[in-house]
Amino acid sequence: MSGSLLALLLLTNLMRGSSKNPSIINIQKCGGLDWFLFSSFIMMCVAVCYLQVRRVQNNERLKEITNIGTHKSDIKYHGNSLVMLLLAGIGGGLAGAVGLGGAVVFGPILLSLGVAPQTSASTGMYMIMYSAFANTLTFWLFGSLNTGYALWIGIWSGLGIYFFLSVVAAMIKKYNRPSIVVFCLAGVIGVSALVVPAVNTRALMATTAKGGNIWGFGQLC
Repeated sequence: MSGSLLALLLLTNLMRGSSKNPSIINIQKCGGLDWFLFSSFIMMCVAVCYLQVRRVQNNERLKEITNIGTHKSDIKYHGNSLVMLLLAGIGGGLAGAVGLGGAVVFGPILLSLGVAPQTSASTGMYMIMYSAFANTLTFWLFGSLNTGYALWIGIWSGLGIYFFLSVVAAMIKKYNRPSIVVFCLAGVIGVSALVVPAVNTRALMATTAKGGNIWGFGQLC
């Protein structure tokens, strides 16, 4: 199912195009067909999310009846837990829209629901992998990707991730404290809270110095 949504996301991006890259089927940006493709993809995502939640609910119900495969950290897909998961999905999407990782939002929510720190962190990396891969492939197909720079960043980022994951895993094994992942997540969120405003403030000041209007809204299309 995840692979199908990934392929659908890629196909939708290619068919819709962007302000800098034309559509592969030559449709008008913000035209009727363009909005139809966009709304169809959103409805497909909502439908898949609903079906998967129902499937997991059925599995959890069977676990409770048979008392097989249950764990104290299992999420209950009903009541407040389901509401918090929906809010995590919405918040993660909004965070991704403004350039932040969605895990900054749904990571702490998963922790508050009793999910193990390792599971919460790995879930965030797994979910972001799909959207990052689709966006990278889309830019590459449109010829907008600086391949050399992307490889340079990707290799060093991969090495950094592997190194710090190994360090954290060794610390958890030595001290038997999975909460180390929580402190790492809190550190990342704290650094983001400081760096993002600082960088954006400098950009806004530069725009203002050039006579630009930082209070205006650009065109939707």
